[in-house]
Amino acid sequence: MTVDNLQLDRPPLGGSQGVRFSPVQHNVLDALADALVPPGGGFPAPSEVDVAGFVARYTTPTGQLPRWYPYLAEDDLKARLDALSAQADDPVATLTALEQDDPAFFTALRDVVYLGYYSRPAVTRAINANVPAAHDYRNTPQPYGYLDGLEEWDAELLSRVRGSFLATTEVKPLDRLPNYEDASEN
Repeated sequence: MTVDNLQLDRPPLGGSQGVRFSPVQHNVLDALADALVPPGGGFPAPSEVDVAGFVARYTTPTGQLPRWYPYLAEDDLKARLDALSAQADDPVATLTALEQDDPAFFTALRDVVYLGYYSRPAVTRAINANVPAAHDYRNTPQPYGYLDGLEEWDAELLSRVRGSFLATTEVKPLDRLPNYEDASEN
């Protein structure tokens, strides 16, 4: 549903068809992702689990307004990756400079890399195998996040709801904790 150019529906499940990065852009993205989430300790590198492919699916294609998280527009992202290609031989320094010079883009890039990395089945298996407290961790799909929790309001159903309300200003502090044992004797 669209109202005054505001998109009210849900983001596409699993992202879009995916934009196509040039080999240089793909390599820059892999290098930056590998620096953001270094491999080791039984965990794969982001470049080994196709985080760049995940980013491609969650990048808004040319000609469309970025309406959903992570708000990355294809032309802007590709231009930034091309500009960063000259510095790709030192991805940590590149990320450090990016964090200082363009914190909004750095945050969007970091967040989508983290989201993509930790959504990969190989990473879930690594978490299960290498984190003692996470042997039962499952990567249960929740494709729309908390958007599924808000259903359409049923005005008729809500009109039958009865309850009470106490305004915050009417709340009185307790001088003592209630004694529930006294209440059970009555």
